Amino acid sequence: MTTMAESHFTPSALQVDFDKNITKLYEAITSSNWEVAVACAQQRPAESKTWVVRHYDDQGDGAKEVMWRFLPIHSACARQPPAAVIQALVSSYPDGVKCIDDQGMYPLHYACGNQASRDVIRQLLMAYPQAAKKRDPRGMLPIHYLTCWGPSSISVVDMVLVANREVANAQDVDGNTPMDLAKEGEYPERDAVIAALNRWVTEEQETRGLVSLNKLPTASAPAKEQSTLDKMEIKVASNSRGLGMTCVGLDEAIPRTAEEKDIEIVRLRQALEHANDERDGLRQTLAELAEEHDRMKMKSVILGDRLGSLNASLYGMMEQQNTVLNSLRKREDKWTTVAALRREKMKELLQLEEQDESEQMNVKDSLLKQTKEMEAIQAVIAAVRAGQ
Repeated sequence: MTTMAESHFTPSALQVDFDKNITKLYEAITSSNWEVAVACAQQRPAESKTWVVRHYDDQGDGAKEVMWRFLPIHSACARQPPAAVIQALVSSYPDGVKCIDDQGMYPLHYACGNQASRDVIRQLLMAYPQAAKKRDPRGMLPIHYLTCWGPSSISVVDMVLVANREVANAQDVDGNTPMDLAKEGEYPERDAVIAALNRWVTEEQETRGLVSLNKLPTASAPAKEQSTLDKMEIKVASNSRGLGMTCVGLDEAIPRTAEEKDIEIVRLRQALEHANDERDGLRQTLAELAEEHDRMKMKSVILGDRLGSLNASLYGMMEQQNTVLNSLRKREDKWTTVAALRREKMKELLQLEEQDESEQMNVKDSLLKQTKEMEAIQAVIAAVRAGQ
Protein backbone atom coordinates (compact mmCIF):
# COMPACT_ATOMS: atom_id res chain seq x y z
CA MET A 1 0.00 0.00 0.00
CA THR A 2 1.45 3.38 -1.01
CA THR A 3 1.04 5.94 1.70
CA MET A 4 -0.09 9.50 1.09
CA ALA A 5 3.39 10.80 1.91
CA GLU A 6 4.96 8.44 -0.63
CA SER A 7 2.51 9.37 -3.40
CA HIS A 8 3.81 12.96 -3.34
CA PHE A 9 7.46 11.96 -3.11
CA THR A 10 9.62 13.12 -6.02
CA PRO A 11 13.33 12.22 -6.17
CA SER A 12 15.82 15.03 -6.51
CA ALA A 13 16.70 16.11 -10.05
CA LEU A 14 20.19 17.36 -9.15
CA GLN A 15 22.93 15.41 -10.93
CA VAL A 16 26.68 15.59 -11.58
CA ASP A 17 29.08 13.57 -13.71
CA PHE A 18 31.50 11.38 -11.73
CA ASP A 19 34.34 11.95 -14.22
CA LYS A 20 33.81 15.71 -14.63
CA ASN A 21 32.41 17.44 -11.54
CA ILE A 22 32.08 14.94 -8.68
CA THR A 23 30.89 16.51 -5.42
CA LYS A 24 33.22 16.77 -2.43
CA LEU A 25 30.72 14.76 -0.35
CA TYR A 26 30.70 11.82 -2.77
CA GLU A 27 34.49 11.95 -3.13
CA ALA A 28 34.84 11.76 0.67
CA ILE A 29 32.46 8.77 0.81
CA THR A 30 34.27 6.83 -1.92
CA SER A 31 37.56 7.32 -0.06
CA SER A 32 35.91 6.40 3.30
CA ASN A 33 36.91 9.78 4.73
CA TRP A 34 33.95 9.78 7.10
CA GLU A 35 34.75 12.93 9.07
CA VAL A 36 34.91 14.98 5.89
CA ALA A 37 31.72 13.28 4.65
CA VAL A 38 29.81 14.30 7.80
CA ALA A 39 31.10 17.87 7.52
CA CYS A 40 30.13 18.07 3.84
CA ALA A 41 26.61 16.73 4.50
CA GLN A 42 26.11 19.31 7.22
CA GLN A 43 27.66 22.26 5.38
CA ARG A 44 26.50 21.38 1.85
CA PRO A 45 23.09 19.69 2.23
CA ALA A 46 22.42 20.05 -1.51
CA GLU A 47 25.19 17.52 -2.20
CA SER A 48 23.28 14.87 -0.22
CA LYS A 49 20.45 15.06 -2.78
CA THR A 50 22.74 15.26 -5.81
CA TRP A 51 22.87 12.11 -7.93
CA VAL A 52 26.33 11.07 -9.14
CA VAL A 53 26.28 9.37 -12.53
CA ARG A 54 29.03 7.67 -14.50
CA HIS A 55 28.87 6.84 -18.20
CA TYR A 56 30.60 4.37 -20.44
CA ASP A 57 33.06 5.80 -22.95
CA ASP A 58 31.42 7.45 -25.94
CA GLN A 59 31.24 4.88 -28.74
CA GLY A 60 30.83 7.54 -31.41
CA ASP A 61 27.05 7.81 -31.60
CA GLY A 62 26.97 10.83 -29.28
CA ALA A 63 24.80 9.14 -26.61
CA LYS A 64 26.58 7.90 -23.51
CA GLU A 65 25.21 4.85 -21.75
CA VAL A 66 24.84 5.11 -17.97
CA MET A 67 27.22 2.82 -16.07
CA TRP A 68 25.70 3.62 -12.66
CA ARG A 69 23.76 6.34 -10.84
CA PHE A 70 23.84 6.70 -7.04
CA LEU A 71 22.94 9.12 -4.29
CA PRO A 72 25.65 9.59 -1.63
CA ILE A 73 23.57 7.52 0.82
CA HIS A 74 23.54 4.53 -1.57
CA SER A 75 27.31 4.58 -1.88
CA ALA A 76 27.82 5.11 1.85
CA CYS A 77 25.59 2.17 2.82
CA ALA A 78 27.71 -0.13 0.67
CA ARG A 79 30.89 0.77 2.61
CA GLN A 80 30.02 -0.08 6.25
CA PRO A 81 29.85 3.59 7.33
CA PRO A 82 29.71 4.94 10.87
CA ALA A 83 26.20 5.72 12.08
CA ALA A 84 27.07 9.43 12.20
CA VAL A 85 27.47 9.49 8.41
CA ILE A 86 23.99 8.05 7.80
CA GLN A 87 22.52 10.39 10.39
CA ALA A 88 24.07 13.40 8.62
CA LEU A 89 22.91 12.21 5.18
CA VAL A 90 19.34 11.53 6.37
CA SER A 91 19.19 14.87 8.17
CA SER A 92 20.34 16.79 5.09
CA TYR A 93 18.08 14.84 2.68
CA PRO A 94 15.36 12.77 4.44
CA ASP A 95 13.92 11.49 1.16
CA GLY A 96 17.23 9.88 0.19
CA VAL A 97 16.27 6.64 1.98
CA LYS A 98 13.19 6.39 -0.28
CA CYS A 99 15.15 6.66 -3.53
CA ILE A 100 16.15 3.75 -5.74
CA ASP A 101 19.29 3.91 -7.83
CA ASP A 102 19.59 2.92 -11.48
CA GLN A 103 19.69 -0.74 -10.34
CA GLY A 104 16.34 -0.39 -8.53
CA MET A 105 17.88 -0.76 -5.07
CA TYR A 106 17.25 1.20 -1.88
CA PRO A 107 19.98 2.26 0.57
CA LEU A 108 18.71 -0.44 2.96
CA HIS A 109 19.49 -3.13 0.34
CA TYR A 110 23.10 -1.97 0.17
CA ALA A 111 23.38 -1.75 3.96
CA CYS A 112 21.97 -5.27 4.47
CA GLY A 113 24.11 -6.70 1.69
CA ASN A 114 27.34 -5.22 3.06
CA GLN A 115 27.06 -6.03 6.78
CA ALA A 116 26.29 -2.51 7.96
CA SER A 117 26.21 -1.99 11.71
CA ARG A 118 23.08 -2.31 13.83
CA ASP A 119 22.96 1.48 14.38
CA VAL A 120 23.10 2.14 10.64
CA ILE A 121 20.27 -0.34 9.93
CA ARG A 122 18.26 1.15 12.80
CA GLN A 123 18.58 4.70 11.43
CA LEU A 124 17.55 3.61 7.94
CA LEU A 125 14.49 1.81 9.32
CA MET A 126 13.57 4.77 11.52
CA ALA A 127 13.74 7.09 8.50
CA TYR A 128 11.85 4.76 6.14
CA PRO A 129 10.55 1.51 7.74
CA GLN A 130 8.76 0.53 4.51
CA ALA A 131 12.15 -0.16 2.93
CA ALA A 132 12.30 -3.42 4.89
CA LYS A 133 9.49 -4.69 2.65
CA LYS A 134 10.78 -3.35 -0.67
CA ARG A 135 11.99 -5.79 -3.30
CA ASP A 136 14.70 -5.30 -5.87
CA PRO A 137 14.19 -6.37 -9.50
CA ARG A 138 15.14 -9.93 -8.55
CA GLY A 139 12.44 -9.99 -5.90
CA MET A 140 14.93 -9.87 -3.03
CA LEU A 141 13.97 -8.14 0.22
CA PRO A 142 16.62 -6.66 2.51
CA ILE A 143 16.23 -9.81 4.65
CA HIS A 144 17.33 -11.86 1.62
CA TYR A 145 20.54 -9.81 1.46
CA LEU A 146 21.11 -10.26 5.20
CA THR A 147 20.72 -14.03 5.10
CA CYS A 148 22.67 -14.40 1.86
CA TRP A 149 25.77 -12.42 2.92
CA GLY A 150 25.46 -12.40 6.70
CA PRO A 151 24.63 -9.60 9.17
CA SER A 152 26.97 -7.57 11.34
CA SER A 153 25.04 -8.91 14.35
CA ILE A 154 22.09 -11.27 14.82
CA SER A 155 19.97 -8.47 16.29
CA VAL A 156 19.94 -6.88 12.82
CA VAL A 157 17.97 -9.89 11.52
CA ASP A 158 15.33 -9.46 14.23
CA MET A 159 15.21 -5.72 13.61
CA VAL A 160 14.48 -6.10 9.90
CA LEU A 161 11.99 -8.96 10.40
CA VAL A 162 9.78 -6.88 12.71
CA ALA A 163 8.29 -5.30 9.59
CA ASN A 164 8.19 -8.55 7.61
CA ARG A 165 7.03 -11.59 9.61
CA GLU A 166 6.13 -13.87 6.70
CA VAL A 167 9.70 -15.00 6.11
CA ALA A 168 8.63 -18.54 5.17
CA ASN A 169 6.74 -17.28 2.09
CA ALA A 170 9.03 -14.37 1.14
CA GLN A 171 10.51 -15.74 -2.10
CA ASP A 172 12.63 -13.99 -4.69
CA VAL A 173 12.13 -14.53 -8.40
CA ASP A 174 14.16 -17.73 -8.19
CA GLY A 175 11.90 -19.09 -5.45
CA ASN A 176 14.50 -18.70 -2.68
CA THR A 177 13.35 -17.79 0.81
CA PRO A 178 15.64 -16.12 3.36
CA MET A 179 15.94 -19.53 5.02
CA ASP A 180 17.10 -21.09 1.74
CA LEU A 181 19.77 -18.40 1.30
CA ALA A 182 20.89 -18.70 4.92
CA LYS A 183 21.38 -22.46 4.59
CA GLU A 184 23.54 -21.87 1.51
CA GLY A 185 25.54 -19.11 3.24
CA GLU A 186 29.21 -19.48 4.11
CA TYR A 187 29.63 -16.86 6.86
CA PRO A 188 30.34 -17.46 10.58
CA GLU A 189 26.90 -16.32 11.79
CA ARG A 190 25.00 -18.72 9.53
CA ASP A 191 23.72 -21.04 12.28
CA ALA A 192 22.61 -18.12 14.44
CA VAL A 193 20.79 -16.56 11.48
CA ILE A 194 19.01 -19.86 10.77
CA ALA A 195 17.99 -20.09 14.43
CA ALA A 196 16.65 -16.53 14.34
CA LEU A 197 14.64 -17.26 11.20
CA ASN A 198 13.25 -20.42 12.80
CA ARG A 199 12.05 -18.39 15.77
CA TRP A 200 10.22 -16.00 13.50
CA VAL A 201 8.74 -18.79 11.38
CA THR A 202 7.57 -20.58 14.53
CA GLU A 203 6.10 -17.41 15.99
CA GLU A 204 4.30 -16.63 12.73
CA GLN A 205 2.79 -20.10 12.62
CA GLU A 206 1.72 -19.96 16.26
CA THR A 207 0.32 -16.45 15.82
CA ARG A 208 -1.80 -17.71 12.94
CA GLY A 209 -2.94 -20.57 15.15
CA LEU A 210 -4.03 -18.17 17.87
CA VAL A 211 -5.98 -16.08 15.38
CA SER A 212 -7.74 -19.17 14.05
CA LEU A 213 -8.93 -20.02 17.59
CA ASN A 214 -10.68 -16.69 17.92
CA LYS A 215 -13.09 -15.09 15.52
CA LEU A 216 -11.43 -12.04 14.06
CA PRO A 217 -13.06 -8.93 15.53
CA THR A 218 -13.49 -5.75 13.53
CA ALA A 219 -10.95 -3.09 14.36
CA SER A 220 -13.48 -0.34 14.87
CA ALA A 221 -11.72 1.65 17.55
CA PRO A 222 -8.16 0.40 18.15
CA ALA A 223 -5.99 1.96 20.77
CA LYS A 224 -2.91 3.95 19.76
CA GLU A 225 -0.72 1.63 17.71
CA GLN A 226 2.92 1.15 18.58
CA SER A 227 5.38 2.71 16.19
CA THR A 228 7.47 0.49 13.97
CA LEU A 229 10.57 1.48 15.91
CA ASP A 230 8.92 0.50 19.21
CA LYS A 231 7.96 -2.91 17.80
CA MET A 232 11.48 -3.44 16.49
CA GLU A 233 13.08 -2.58 19.82
CA ILE A 234 10.67 -4.88 21.72
CA LYS A 235 11.25 -7.75 19.31
CA VAL A 236 15.03 -7.35 19.25
CA ALA A 237 15.19 -7.22 23.04
CA SER A 238 13.04 -10.32 23.28
CA ASN A 239 15.08 -12.34 20.82
CA SER A 240 18.43 -11.16 22.24
CA ARG A 241 17.46 -12.73 25.55
CA GLY A 242 16.71 -16.00 23.75
CA LEU A 243 13.02 -16.13 24.65
CA GLY A 244 11.10 -18.86 22.83
CA MET A 245 7.42 -19.64 22.48
CA THR A 246 7.25 -21.80 25.62
CA CYS A 247 4.20 -22.11 27.77
CA VAL A 248 5.12 -18.96 29.68
CA GLY A 249 5.95 -17.10 26.49
CA LEU A 250 2.71 -18.24 24.90
CA ASP A 251 0.71 -17.02 27.88
CA GLU A 252 2.45 -13.66 27.64
CA ALA A 253 1.75 -13.49 23.91
CA ILE A 254 -2.01 -13.93 24.36
CA PRO A 255 -3.68 -10.52 24.89
CA ARG A 256 -5.27 -10.27 28.31
CA THR A 257 -8.22 -8.11 27.21
CA ALA A 258 -10.42 -7.84 24.15
CA GLU A 259 -9.06 -4.38 23.49
CA GLU A 260 -5.45 -5.63 23.56
CA LYS A 261 -6.51 -8.52 21.34
CA ASP A 262 -7.99 -6.06 18.83
CA ILE A 263 -4.78 -4.03 18.84
CA GLU A 264 -2.65 -7.13 18.25
CA ILE A 265 -4.84 -8.30 15.37
CA VAL A 266 -4.84 -4.87 13.75
CA ARG A 267 -1.07 -4.76 14.05
CA LEU A 268 -0.76 -8.21 12.49
CA ARG A 269 -3.09 -7.22 9.67
CA GLN A 270 -1.11 -4.07 8.99
CA ALA A 271 2.15 -6.00 9.01
CA LEU A 272 0.72 -8.49 6.52
CA GLU A 273 -0.70 -5.73 4.38
CA HIS A 274 2.59 -3.87 4.33
CA ALA A 275 4.48 -7.06 3.49
CA ASN A 276 2.20 -7.76 0.52
CA ASP A 277 2.53 -4.16 -0.70
CA GLU A 278 6.28 -3.96 -0.42
CA ARG A 279 7.22 -7.29 -2.00
CA ASP A 280 5.63 -6.18 -5.29
CA GLY A 281 7.82 -3.09 -5.58
CA LEU A 282 11.29 -4.66 -5.55
CA ARG A 283 11.29 -7.48 -8.10
CA GLN A 284 12.61 -5.48 -10.98
CA THR A 285 15.91 -4.26 -9.46
CA LEU A 286 17.74 -7.59 -9.34
CA ALA A 287 16.60 -8.42 -12.88
CA GLU A 288 18.04 -5.14 -14.08
CA LEU A 289 21.15 -5.85 -12.04
CA ALA A 290 21.46 -9.24 -13.73
CA GLU A 291 21.02 -7.62 -17.13
CA GLU A 292 23.62 -5.03 -16.21
CA HIS A 293 25.93 -7.82 -15.08
CA ASP A 294 25.48 -9.61 -18.42
CA ARG A 295 26.09 -6.35 -20.25
CA MET A 296 29.21 -5.69 -18.22
CA LYS A 297 30.35 -9.27 -18.81
CA MET A 298 29.90 -8.83 -22.55
CA LYS A 299 31.81 -5.57 -22.45
CA SER A 300 34.51 -7.33 -20.46
CA VAL A 301 34.75 -9.99 -23.18
CA ILE A 302 34.94 -7.31 -25.88
CA LEU A 303 37.54 -5.45 -23.87
CA GLY A 304 39.51 -8.68 -23.47
CA ASP A 305 39.41 -9.21 -27.24
CA ARG A 306 40.57 -5.65 -27.79
CA LEU A 307 43.38 -6.09 -25.31
CA GLY A 308 44.40 -9.30 -27.10
CA SER A 309 44.41 -7.47 -30.41
CA LEU A 310 46.41 -4.60 -28.91
CA ASN A 311 48.84 -7.08 -27.40
CA ALA A 312 49.37 -8.73 -30.80
CA SER A 313 49.84 -5.31 -32.42
CA LEU A 314 52.30 -4.33 -29.71
CA TYR A 315 54.24 -7.55 -30.24
CA GLY A 316 54.43 -6.85 -33.97
CA MET A 317 55.56 -3.28 -33.35
CA MET A 318 58.25 -4.52 -30.97
CA GLU A 319 59.54 -6.95 -33.62
CA GLN A 320 59.61 -4.14 -36.20
CA GLN A 321 61.43 -1.93 -33.73
CA ASN A 322 64.04 -4.64 -33.13
CA THR A 323 64.50 -5.03 -36.90
CA VAL A 324 64.97 -1.27 -37.29
CA LEU A 325 67.40 -1.14 -34.38
CA ASN A 326 69.48 -3.98 -35.86
CA SER A 327 69.52 -2.23 -39.22
CA LEU A 328 70.58 1.04 -37.57
CA ARG A 329 73.37 -0.74 -35.73
CA LYS A 330 74.65 -2.26 -38.98
CA ARG A 331 74.49 1.12 -40.71
CA GLU A 332 76.23 2.74 -37.77
CA ASP A 333 79.06 0.20 -38.00
CA LYS A 334 79.32 0.78 -41.77
CA TRP A 335 79.28 4.55 -41.29
CA THR A 336 82.03 4.24 -38.70
CA THR A 337 84.18 2.27 -41.13
CA VAL A 338 83.47 4.70 -43.98
CA ALA A 339 84.24 7.67 -41.73
CA ALA A 340 87.60 6.13 -40.80
CA LEU A 341 88.41 5.60 -44.48
CA ARG A 342 87.40 9.15 -45.24
CA ARG A 343 89.71 10.44 -42.53
CA GLU A 344 92.61 8.41 -43.99
CA LYS A 345 91.86 9.77 -47.46
CA MET A 346 91.71 13.29 -46.09
CA LYS A 347 95.10 12.83 -44.49
CA GLU A 348 96.51 11.59 -47.80
CA LEU A 349 94.97 14.54 -49.63
CA LEU A 350 96.46 16.95 -47.12
CA GLN A 351 99.86 15.36 -47.57
CA LEU A 352 99.52 15.63 -51.34
CA GLU A 353 98.53 19.28 -51.07
CA GLU A 354 101.52 19.95 -48.85
CA GLN A 355 103.79 18.23 -51.41
CA ASP A 356 102.21 20.22 -54.22
CA GLU A 357 102.76 23.47 -52.33
CA SER A 358 106.44 22.51 -51.68
CA GLU A 359 107.04 21.64 -55.32
CA GLN A 360 105.27 24.80 -56.41
CA MET A 361 107.56 26.85 -54.17
CA ASN A 362 110.63 25.11 -55.59
CA VAL A 363 109.50 25.78 -59.17
CA LYS A 364 108.83 29.40 -58.30
CA ASP A 365 112.31 29.77 -56.74
CA SER A 366 113.88 28.17 -59.83
CA LEU A 367 112.01 30.54 -62.13
CA LEU A 368 113.10 33.54 -60.09
CA LYS A 369 116.71 32.35 -60.17
CA GLN A 370 116.55 31.82 -63.93
CA THR A 371 115.01 35.25 -64.36
CA LYS A 372 117.88 36.85 -62.44
CA GLU A 373 120.43 34.90 -64.47
CA MET A 374 118.79 35.94 -67.74
CA GLU A 375 118.79 39.57 -66.60
CA ALA A 376 122.51 39.29 -65.82
CA ILE A 377 123.22 37.77 -69.22
CA GLN A 378 121.19 40.48 -70.90
CA ALA A 379 123.19 43.14 -69.09
CA VAL A 380 126.46 41.59 -70.20
CA ILE A 381 125.25 41.48 -73.81
CA ALA A 382 124.18 45.04 -73.64
CA ALA A 383 127.58 46.10 -72.30
CA VAL A 384 129.46 44.25 -75.04
CA ARG A 385 127.43 45.92 -77.74
CA ALA A 386 128.10 49.30 -76.26
CA GLY A 387 131.93 48.72 -76.28
CA GLN A 388 132.04 47.96 -79.95
